[in-house]
Amino acid sequence: MPILAHYMTCSLFLQLQATFTKALISDDIPQRG
Repeated sequence: MPILAHYMTCSLFLQLQATFTKALISDDIPQRG
């Protein structure tokens, strides 16, 4: 099932990217404030 594995990998990557972006924004807000 290469398609399912590919989907899971993309989903995991997007989740990590969203978490990283959220952390980046939360770290950036206090610096500006």
